[in-house]
Amino acid sequence: MERIKYNRERRLKGLVNSIPYSLKRFNNVVPGIQKENYVIVTASSGVGKSKLTKRLFVIDPIDFMLNNQQMGMKLDIFYFCLEESKERFMNSLMCSWLYKHRKARVPIKELNSETEVLDGKYIVALEEAESYFERVESMLHIYDDVRNPYGIYREVEEFLEKNGTWTKKQIMVPSKEKKGELVPTMVRNKYIPNHPDHYVLVIVDHVSLIHPEKAHNNSLHAAISDLSSNHFLRLRDKYYCSLVMVQQQAADKEKQQYTYKGQSIEAKLEPTLDGLGDNKLTGRDANEVYGLFAPDRYEIKNHKGYNVEQLEDNYRSLMVLKYRDGESNLRIGLFFDGAVNHFEELPPVDDMSSQAYENYLRRVGRLLTVDNIDFTNV
Repeated sequence: MERIKYNRERRLKGLVNSIPYSLKRFNNVVPGIQKENYVIVTASSGVGKSKLTKRLFVIDPIDFMLNNQQMGMKLDIFYFCLEESKERFMNSLMCSWLYKHRKARVPIKELNSETEVLDGKYIVALEEAESYFERVESMLHIYDDVRNPYGIYREVEEFLEKNGTWTKKQIMVPSKEKKGELVPTMVRNKYIPNHPDHYVLVIVDHVSLIHPEKAHNNSLHAAISDLSSNHFLRLRDKYYCSLVMVQQQAADKEKQQYTYKGQSIEAKLEPTLDGLGDNKLTGRDANEVYGLFAPDRYEIKNHKGYNVEQLEDNYRSLMVLKYRDGESNLRIGLFFDGAVNHFEELPPVDDMSSQAYENYLRRVGRLLTVDNIDFTNV
């Protein structure tokens, strides 16, 4: 009752009890980033699960904190990159910033002048945003060299111990000196963060790339179980952290299946709890599981009413596969631009006119406009 009253009073004061996602319709179903919560983001290989994770659990909460400093909240994100370097991670955030604040679509390969020389105006823009990225780095702790389950847990635990204290309680335990006799002993009871409204996010991307330890006998399955059921649950239940695990779907989920008429069975291709790769038991530990689906890779022309034939790889379907505190099986159509980590909710199917499709295609350069046609040799 104390907690219910406390949360209510916070809302009455204009404060929040979770950090909202920028995807509004999605946020109406799941309340955003909560303390003491464990989320799995899953998809087949190459669909964009890491990009979605950066959007929902890095860019969104950091922007919220910077735009709502009057709320007095504190944020620390521990991102364990198991498939990209720290530098490339920051490059992706720069691409996102240029897209959002300068309306410039600059992929990483262009940012690094790999295909063509980067326009100097983007260098100027990023240098002018130095204070923004300094604030980002004050909240974001990126690790690209910690890959074992206990190492991940230990990095976060050391931070938490420095930024909080424990209350103690007395319990009776068997005496080591006198058998059968119980003696009073003080033990840890409740973790109290130094900052009263401190959000600590721990993200592992992606879990199939972790390194098993000796105790796991080189078993990836055992290593994932240890990280999820032992370390993650302790960080959630004892330290009130928000946990995010990026986990691929099993390889056999990518195999196209058909009816006897030769029609594709979409339900067999979409991500599922049963399809979690390398260890399905993580789905039991998680509070929420989000799935991301790209029907274009299977040549599906229409998905839940959206014209995938037009949008092609710029369409994604975001699903809630599990939600302990509410309804699951939600699906939302998204416009996706992987070059700049951009996800945007599409209008409801009935509002998607031919003009709307054309507008989305122009944004990724797949439709010519008068502004980008070269008339020199016409």
